[in-house]
Amino acid sequence: MSGAEHHCWREFLGLSTPFVADQLGVSTKTVNIWESRAENVPLMANAQMRKWVTETARVVGILTVKGNDPCTVPRNDDPNANAMPPSWYRCVACRVAERTGRGIQWQ
Repeated sequence: MSGAEHHCWREFLGLSTPFVADQLGVSTKTVNIWESRAENVPLMANAQMRKWVTETARVVGILTVKGNDPCTVPRNDDPNANAMPPSWYRCVACRVAERTGRGIQWQ
């Protein structure tokens, strides 16, 4: 995965640079360097990003076929409130709403 791909996937998933850096045990500067270069990011960063992409697709798939109620998303930006940051939940909700026409509301 190139730096550009990593950057695009990170933003597509609603993940901040600090979140990714923290999860990978590196500095935000390191993530910024990876994403600004043309060469591939390290294998461990590539593998973790692919896990996040796969998990996001799995969750979107489950929620797409689950009921007709609006998607609920956390309003709280406390990173300790959930396993993934609230921005990720908002991105998931948008994808489900796009596929199903369901609304989105605050949790």
